Amino acid sequence: MRINILHLYYDLMNLYGGYANVLLLSKHLRDQGFEVNVDKKTLGEVINFNNYDFIFIGEGTERNRDLILRDLVRYKDDLVKFIDENKLLLMTGITYEILGKAIDNDEALGLFDFRTISTKNRITSDVILTCDFLSKKTVGFINTSSKVTDNKHPLFKIVKISGESEEKIDFVNEGFHYKNVFGTFITGPILVRNPHILKYFVDVLGKQKMSDFKYKEISYKDEEDSYNLAISELEK
Repeated sequence: MRINILHLYYDLMNLYGGYANVLLLSKHLRDQGFEVNVDKKTLGEVINFNNYDFIFIGEGTERNRDLILRDLVRYKDDLVKFIDENKLLLMTGITYEILGKAIDNDEALGLFDFRTISTKNRITSDVILTCDFLSKKTVGFINTSSKVTDNKHPLFKIVKISGESEEKIDFVNEGFHYKNVFGTFITGPILVRNPHILKYFVDVLGKQKMSDFKYKEISYKDEEDSYNLAISELEK
């Protein structure tokens, strides 16, 4: 059984090593017995959303975010269909802002009701977050000067933020979650740093391919040790 992954805008939206999310997810899926195919697409290329089970778009600059927004407009209906079919989409950093109605005064894709506004304060901090469908806490790094408003479907709640950014932050809810769409300001390899989220994605993809799929428990000691160390340090 094959699972098809699309790393979209791999060249433009790839700050902080976000590509590692695709690499590690692919490895874990193969460890569960799946064949995995990874395609890479960027601006102007033909994209057939029907071909993919999982799409990842990483983080990038505001300029590149605006470039991919203009490129994705041509595929708005296809993206709606992809989401309605409950397929998996992960967008990290400021990328998920393009799904909302507007970014400042500029129109976005308008798939959801939230809006993004630029703020004077830049939040650069390690954070600990919780999520209602995950039993373990999530760790990550946020680097943003954006704030999302009118968000009826937040993904996380921030429970701790480190350093001077704690005084700047004025929101608790973080990210966006609808069906199998996951958006978060967390940058870099979120799946590498959080084995429980990686396992959740593998389980979802496995069950979408095979109704009788049962996750095979495999020990990934280095990944677990790294996560446990990060949590213990940030909770001090």
